[in-house]
Amino acid sequence: MKKKHQVVVVLDGVREGVELGRWRLQLAADGVAVGTKRRLKLELEMKCVKKDAIYLGAPLFTTANKSKDFKFIQDKIEARLKGWHCKCLSWASRNTLIKSVAHAIPSYTISSFEVPVKVCDNLDLAWKSWEHLCRPKKFGGLGFRKAKKFNEVLLSKLTWLIASGRDNPCMTALRSKYHVDKDWLKKDPIKECLVQLESNEKLKRLISKGACFLSLTSYPWDLRAWNHTLLNELLETEYVQAILKITIPASPRPDNLVWIADPKGLFSVKSALTTNLGPFEVDKSDTKWYKLWKLKLHERLKVLIWRIGSGILPTKANIVSRLGSEDALCPLCSVDVESIDHLFFKCSITKAIWFGSRWALHSDLLSFPDCTDIVNFVCDPPSYSHHSSNSIATSAFFSISITLTLECIWNMRNQVVHNVKHKLTISFGSPPPPQVVKLNVDAALAANITTLAVTTRDHCGNVLKAWAKPLNSNDSFEAEAAAILWAVELALSEKYCNIIVESDAQLCIDALTGPGDAVDWKIRVLCSNTKLLALSFMSCSFVWVRRDANHMAHSLAKAAPFLTLPFHCNQEALPPSVLEAWRRDLLSVSATSF
Repeated sequence: MKKKHQVVVVLDGVREGVELGRWRLQLAADGVAVGTKRRLKLELEMKCVKKDAIYLGAPLFTTANKSKDFKFIQDKIEARLKGWHCKCLSWASRNTLIKSVAHAIPSYTISSFEVPVKVCDNLDLAWKSWEHLCRPKKFGGLGFRKAKKFNEVLLSKLTWLIASGRDNPCMTALRSKYHVDKDWLKKDPIKECLVQLESNEKLKRLISKGACFLSLTSYPWDLRAWNHTLLNELLETEYVQAILKITIPASPRPDNLVWIADPKGLFSVKSALTTNLGPFEVDKSDTKWYKLWKLKLHERLKVLIWRIGSGILPTKANIVSRLGSEDALCPLCSVDVESIDHLFFKCSITKAIWFGSRWALHSDLLSFPDCTDIVNFVCDPPSYSHHSSNSIATSAFFSISITLTLECIWNMRNQVVHNVKHKLTISFGSPPPPQVVKLNVDAALAANITTLAVTTRDHCGNVLKAWAKPLNSNDSFEAEAAAILWAVELALSEKYCNIIVESDAQLCIDALTGPGDAVDWKIRVLCSNTKLLALSFMSCSFVWVRRDANHMAHSLAKAAPFLTLPFHCNQEALPPSVLEAWRRDLLSVSATSF
């Protein structure tokens, strides 16, 4: 083996507009005899560069232990990623941090040197399976780049410039020194060459994958047409048909190398990376990952849906399967194992949340055999006939609502698991004292209608009556105040003596119980009329309650657009959603009485 010799003149501190001088030059000689090095040093009047010299942020010389030479890349990335502030970032922010920092820091080095596989593997951060994360987003990954693959692609750019005949002094010198011709890509790698060019010899394999050399001058094209007889004798029918589709130019043109991975035939790092990664296995579950990343959602929410669809949320079922923990019960209901499907759709707590949504979903009837089906449920929500007027807008709104609901459920679950001091409390509608009638009110704004709802109960929890009617207003604040006024009017017409009016609109209740001069101008007249009618009762109080304690009136207001308005019924004729909410309140009352 002949020893490699490198003699490099390094420009030290040179910038544009500065006059060159010998004091700005340094001699870097590697593998050169000591006597020769001294002679060059004296003749050129230059200083010698140290063995561990760094030039443009990368080592000028490499040793036999390349892993040690390039370990500084790993140290630099770890110093940036292991700060305390990085631990406080959300999953979406960590995703951005990895792409903008971890992938950007070593760009110059890996585009100039062949980095050892060991260092590249250390750069690949483990979140799920790194192979899975480096898949394109449309195949269920996050689009991260594998360090070694990206290193090869950046280096292959120089290989392409050499092979494609780029006309500049540097490429001309390299092609002349290493005898680069049209068959260079097919030849075995040259063993004796500069260290920086060893990788380019190895990457001829990558360039050959996407390169197509159109040789038009080395064959006789006198007739300017294909020889059908010869093609049929030499090749199979499939290849003959493919060749006949190639158009022969009308006039002679120079040979050129084209990159078939690009429609224009131009080499690019992006297309080379796709070629180097190779084909990915198609997702047999037909998961619409590409639609997920196109949804008009915050990146935080998209990453959450991706984690749910990938099955990597740290639910107790997943923790048990990996660590063998014994406690796998759902922290919300403590009835079943906390799997992703149970937590988000089958738990009694989350079922109430879904049913209280705008669409009053029965989540226990939804079937998700695989976690990826949840992604399809978010991206392609089920259609409803009464929203067919604008299906695209409704579908987008439904996707956003589903995603926000899933996030709220996950946050609620984490509060229960990690914040023991703040236990989850759910309020239920309670009956009034004896000889008192409780009126629960609510308002709901749909796409083209606003509805008011009032329900009444006695001290036993029985429903006396329920009403619903439309309102000509698109202001939710005004609608809530109008619902309270209507409830007082109904109580007066029913000749109730002692009433309690409950609403989940705290601003309206504060306006009725506080000083009159602090009332919002939008509801000032409504509140004034309500207070005036309240004087007609022996006792009348206005109380604010949480939404879950006002669930019965809320359900009636949501269901009102699909009823014949104005609506009036007793306990036996309650709509199904209102009946279920009433039964839930009864069960909670009976449970607390024991």
